Amino acid sequence: MKENIKAIVLKGLYQDNLTKLIDLCKQNLQEDPSLFFILESIFKSLEAEYDNQAITLERYNKVMTLLPIIISALEDPSKSNLDRLILAYNRL
Repeated sequence: MKENIKAIVLKGLYQDNLTKLIDLCKQNLQEDPSLFFILESIFKSLEAEYDNQAITLERYNKVMTLLPIIISALEDPSKSNLDRLILAYNRL
């Protein structure tokens, strides 16, 4: 299932993709609660920011800097990678 999430993330964090990612995180919460709770929270927050409208290109580019950090957390959901993801998101 992580591969499905990675594939969607790599397509971009657009509103439609965020909706799919939120659902996948909910479905996989039992597999790795820390990872999928953090990802779901980030995806929900970003989806709310879109709120059926576009965000600025500058903001989108900042959001896209999360991609490699999200991928790293999916590949290795260690505490250090999850902490790094939280901090990177918090700096957006």
